[in-house]
Amino acid sequence: MKKKQTNAFEFEAIKSGHYAVICTAKAAAPGHPVSFGYLVEQLQKVWRDLKKHNSATAGAAVVVEDPPDITLKLVVPRKTQGALIARGDEHCVAGMGGSAGPSVFAPLNGQVGWNNLTLEESAMVEAEEIARASARVSKAAIDAANTIVEKAEQESLSVETATPAFAASPDERVTRNTYCRARGGEQILSFLGDERLLGGGHAIPNQLYSQATFALTQCKVAIFGKNNSRYLQGNAEDPEWQRLIEWSGFVVDELDGDEASDEMFLLRLAEATNQLVDVDVCIKERMSTKGRRLVPLRVRNRSAIMVAIKDRLEVIGE
Repeated sequence: MKKKQTNAFEFEAIKSGHYAVICTAKAAAPGHPVSFGYLVEQLQKVWRDLKKHNSATAGAAVVVEDPPDITLKLVVPRKTQGALIARGDEHCVAGMGGSAGPSVFAPLNGQVGWNNLTLEESAMVEAEEIARASARVSKAAIDAANTIVEKAEQESLSVETATPAFAASPDERVTRNTYCRARGGEQILSFLGDERLLGGGHAIPNQLYSQATFALTQCKVAIFGKNNSRYLQGNAEDPEWQRLIEWSGFVVDELDGDEASDEMFLLRLAEATNQLVDVDVCIKERMSTKGRRLVPLRVRNRSAIMVAIKDRLEVIGE
C-alpha cells in the first residue's frame, strides 16, 4: 500500500467528523493476541475492499472508527473552500449521471437553495451528494459482478460472453474487482445500511479464454523485456493476424501457454533456431486487469521445426 501524504485540511475535516460516508466495512478483532504485522495485513485487506469495490470518487479517503472492532469508512471529506461543482437549476453531481432518479439535494437546516447556505454547509451538502452518487454506482456495479459470478458457476464463460456483461456495468473496474474478489473470504460493505457481500469462496476462473481461434502463419518467436517473455511477431500480410487485431481491438502478441506443453516446447525451439512458425492460437484474458495474451493451441509446421533442430544438432556434433 502506497503511503499517501496527509492533507492538513482533509485531516481537520476527518478529525471534526465533517465527511460524508459512502460505505462501511468492519475489521473484526480476532479476540486473541496477534502480531502487529498480522493486524496491519487484516486492515489492509479491508482497506483494499473499500477502495477497489467502489466507484471512483476524487478526494475519497478511508477513516477508522470505533476500536476495538475497527470500522473503516470510505468517505468524502468536506472541502474548506466550499462547494466546487457549479450548479444551475438542477442539483446533480457532474459526471455522476444527473438522470439517475431524483436529486439527492436536500435543504440543510431549513434553508432552501445553494445561495442560502454557508461556505461550510455548501461543502458538506456537496460531499453528501458525491458520496450518495458514488454509493449508488458502486452498489449497481457490485450487483452486476454478482450476476456474472452466478452465471460463471452455472456455465463456462468465454471472453466473448463476459466482455459485454462487464462493459454493461456502471463501473467496469469495480465489477471486475468484485468478480475476482468472489474467490476469496467474505467481507460485508455497508452503504448506509444497504449491505453488499464480497467474496464467498466461489469456484470461478480469474482468466477466461476466447471461443475464437486464429490460424497464424509465418510468425517469428522473440523474447523481450526484463522477464524474458516470449512474443509472436505476426506477419503483416497474414489475414488471420489482421483478423486477430480486429477481433481484439489492439495487438495481442505476448505468449502465455503451459511451459511444459509440446506447443511451448516447439515455440522455444523455433526461437532458438530462428524458424518461422505456423500456429493456431486463442486469446486469454485476465479478469482483473483486462490484460490479454496468446495461448498456443497447435503448431502446424512442427515437422519443419524438428528438421531444423536435427540439422543444428548434427552441426554441433561434428
